Amino acid sequence: MKVSIIGLGWYGKPLAEKLSASYKVVGTKSSRDGVSSWDVDSVSAHYLNLNEELDYAQLKPVFDVDVLILNIPPSAAKTTAYSYQMMKILEGIKKFDLKHLIFISSTGVFGEHQINADEDTIPEPTRGNGEVLKRAENYLAENFAGRLSIIRPGGLVGGERHPAKYLAGRENVSGKNHPVNLVHRKDFIALTQFLIENKTNRSCFHAIASKHPLKKEFYIAAAEKMGLKKPEFDEGDMSGGKLILGDKTQAETIDFEFNDPFEMA
Repeated sequence: MKVSIIGLGWYGKPLAEKLSASYKVVGTKSSRDGVSSWDVDSVSAHYLNLNEELDYAQLKPVFDVDVLILNIPPSAAKTTAYSYQMMKILEGIKKFDLKHLIFISSTGVFGEHQINADEDTIPEPTRGNGEVLKRAENYLAENFAGRLSIIRPGGLVGGERHPAKYLAGRENVSGKNHPVNLVHRKDFIALTQFLIENKTNRSCFHAIASKHPLKKEFYIAAAEKMGLKKPEFDEGDMSGGKLILGDKTQAETIDFEFNDPFEMA
């Protein structure tokens, strides 16, 4: 089986390394320096900059595969360009007989008002990135029915990446009573591998830890554990936040290793 990963970054690179033990894996980097410095011998890296014209013949190794993992998060500053970039990718996909497309979306497709949103909840985004991702999900569902898996990861944790670092020492942080919706990279990758290797009756999956501590409780504990300056929260903010559920995903795929966010630090 041939697998292609569009986006060999924080998630794509370790995923490629893991999959290359069993499959022929190729992937893309968005800079030529990224390609020249690529250090995983078992994975072939190709240059793909979606802001440039694409040579589909040269990119045949990327698109002529059995499984393609499309991992291009929209930039908050460039949401208008995202649809154009997606169309370039889809033009390349349609030139070949792709059997399975895995689209990496985000739980950001749900609005803050959507409490207890599970895999079957219709997204009602309230932010630009969420609206762009919802349109992408709908377009892919219409054009790749029967060949599409959508993964919506929550907040990403793993390696040097932990959200507590971004709030360390901050003051007047909002949303103290909001539940956290996180996923560890190991579980995100394990879920992706399961979907490559197994057929399911579901097309949409949530990569989310099953436990959801409140934001204040979690970030203060994580800061203490990681030796960071604790954030201070707006005690007058009594608002609630969205809770993303992934019970159906874990019931139909794998049991996550990190279902407790307190164990991710």
